[in-house]
Amino acid sequence: LLAYGSAETFASTCDVIAPEYDAVIAIFVPTASMDSTVIARALGKAKEEIKKPIFASFMAGRLVKEAIRELKKYGIPNYETGERCAKVIQKIYLQSLKN
Repeated sequence: LLAYGSAETFASTCDVIAPEYDAVIAIFVPTASMDSTVIARALGKAKEEIKKPIFASFMAGRLVKEAIRELKKYGIPNYETGERCAKVIQKIYLQSLKN
């Protein structure tokens, strides 16, 4: 996505890519004109529709504090970087191989 992706764009991207992947990583860097809480809510609703885990990286700390609370309502964990999201997914995968 581009930096100016809307909530609808985030949700529709999840819908498009979910059939091909086991999980989604949504990376969001807020801009002055975007409401990060609306983006978080759209991802939460997308998670309910796609029935796959979404991992988020909402960057900029204080600027996305409310959005991170919204993500938690939907059971979407937030990590400081996309790399951290990927490492968590890798650990989950490696753990599943042991079981």
